[in-house]
Amino acid sequence: HGNPMMEQWIYKDPKGTVQGPFNTSQMLGWYQAKFFPLDLPVAPANVPDAMFQPLSFWLAKWGAQLKPSPVQPTVMGGPQVG
Repeated sequence: HGNPMMEQWIYKDPKGTVQGPFNTSQMLGWYQAKFFPLDLPVAPANVPDAMFQPLSFWLAKWGAQLKPSPVQPTVMGGPQVG
């Protein structure tokens, strides 16, 4: 399956023009640099007729932090997720 950071994405700019493709690490870098709003419409570049989803949807899938926050220590003995 390869590296998810190398997957290709397209997005719609505020004028509705489709931009891309760009890889995941580029998209994350621009988000972290505050270039992208969380509601930016993003779709996978290599999927025909893919639905545009808000950037926040993809950030969750990429495992990105939506808001920079300190790492919470894991509570031992708590319920295991997954």
